[in-house]
Formats: sequence, structure tokens, C-alpha cells
Amino acid sequence: MKKSSFWRDTLQAVVNPQQFFGGLSDETAIGNALVKVVFYGLISAIFITLIAISETNISDGFGFLAIFGGMGMGFVVIVFNIFFLFTAAIVIMILSGLSGGALDYKKSVHVTAALEVVLIPMVVIGLKSHFDETLGYFINVVCYWTAIMMLYNALLYTFNAKRLPVKIISIILALVSLIPVANHPEFF
Repeated sequence: MKKSSFWRDTLQAVVNPQQFFGGLSDETAIGNALVKVVFYGLISAIFITLIAISETNISDGFGFLAIFGGMGMGFVVIVFNIFFLFTAAIVIMILSGLSGGALDYKKSVHVTAALEVVLIPMVVIGLKSHFDETLGYFINVVCYWTAIMMLYNALLYTFNAKRLPVKIISIILALVSLIPVANHPEFF
């Protein structure tokens, strides 16, 4: 996988998912999806380490502890991304089957890898403890809805699912993403 095609694919998956998921090839190896997921995890790990360093007073000798703690949490994020790649692919395959689409695990893995780009801002916002809660919630909802839009296009154009069930699944997922609002009336 070339570096330029990696960035182009990532951008196209978010900005123009219909074209990206419509052109998803059967010949792409699962290893490419794994590389993409590990790279997204590395980006998250860098942000986690930078946040840990920024929240620590380096002059008191705990700077190295923050660096190693951030790197440790970054490693956990990478392992989670790899685990999520293969388990979420099963869920996407089930959603495809429920909406009358193809049951292809390899394509599901590639769709999951493309969806994991939205985890980067969610991890960063989730770890920033003194971040404005309302703004953090808004950014997470935007990330959820971006992922739902990407999943909608993936189900339609990669798995050739039926439009009505895919719409119903997308609406249910969008409503589920709003459940935390019920627990926080201060958002209104």
C-alpha cells in the first residue's frame, strides 16, 4: 500500500463514501486493512502521549512517567483497534445480511478499517479530561454520524443491500448515538 493511496483512500472514505465503497476491490488483501488500522492506532497513540505530556509538570520528574504512560495507553489503543477490526467485521456482515446484502467477511474487514478513522478524534476527546463536556459530546456525535453515513454507503454500494432496511438500520443507530443526551439535561 503506497503512502499517497493510503491518505487518498482515507480522505475519500470520509468525504465521498459512495465512490470509495462502490469501488472497493475484492483483490485487496486483509493485510492492507490491518496496516491501515495499526496506522490509525499509532496516530491515536501519538495524540494520547502528547496529551499525557501536556497534563504533567515535567519539571517535577514525572515527565518520563507521562511519556511511558501515554505510550502504554497508545499500545492498548492499537491492540483494541486490531481486535475491533475483526469483531466489528462480523457485526457489519450481520447488518449486511439483515438488509439483504452479500455476506463477505473480507469486504467487511475493509469496511471496518475504513470506519476506524473516526475513532481517532473520539479517543483524543475521550482522554482529554478537562475538555469542555458539551463540545466533546458534540464532536463525538459528529464522529458517530460520520461513521453511520459511511456504514450506510458501505452497505448499499459494497454489499449491494436493499435501501429501506439500510435506512432503518442507520436511523436506529443515529438515535442510539443520542442516548447520552437523556442523561445530561444540561445540553438543552
